[in-house]
Amino acid sequence: MARVVLSEQTADRIGQLIDRQYKPGERIPAEMELAEFLGVSRTTIREAVKILCSRNMLEIRRGHGTYVCEHPGVPADPFGSKDMDEEQLKNDIFEMSELLEPELVRLAASKASAESIEHMKEIRRAEEELLADYRRGDYISLKEFRRLDVEFHKAVIEGCGNQIISRSLPMFIASCTEWYSVWTNLDFNRVLDSFEKYHDLILKAVEEHDTESAYKYSKEHTQDIISIYRNRREKTV
Repeated sequence: MARVVLSEQTADRIGQLIDRQYKPGERIPAEMELAEFLGVSRTTIREAVKILCSRNMLEIRRGHGTYVCEHPGVPADPFGSKDMDEEQLKNDIFEMSELLEPELVRLAASKASAESIEHMKEIRRAEEELLADYRRGDYISLKEFRRLDVEFHKAVIEGCGNQIISRSLPMFIASCTEWYSVWTNLDFNRVLDSFEKYHDLILKAVEEHDTESAYKYSKEHTQDIISIYRNRREKTV
């Protein structure tokens, strides 16, 4: 019993260490280093790491080490989306996005700090560079565009400065595994045009703390993407 308690206590201490010093995707110190730092045995560290893996805080990459999960503490599929009907899931994601995101963007426009706005601008600049390369004829992975799109929307919503929203957001993203297949069914150039237009408008509205414009452009952007998807789908059915 004492050993179980010690391993759980150690897991909590490592969890606190992660919260303070490590970002998602970063490697944590090796087993021996943690054992020395926390004053416990390597066996206890091993058991504590297993506990944190079960909580989806850590992941072990064999041959590379132990890393903080991309969405610490969030199950890979928190809503069980893999068991849902694929087309229904896509429609539900669109519906949820249209209902929630404009309100969250409006809140971000009222509360976003200078630091969070600068983070949005950094992501937007990376998008613009990628778009420029693509339009020059360079090959750009669809996955890379998708990653930056998610990062931009995530940064805007995190501008709300609300801990509950920030903790819930990864759960929604983790459940949107079908977004990739949605993307592959979109008119890619029309999607890029939508990004270029609306991401700039949303960013400007948030920067100016213009809540109504932020809501309006977020709503229009979501509806535009839904329209592109449905138009493309109708042509292929």
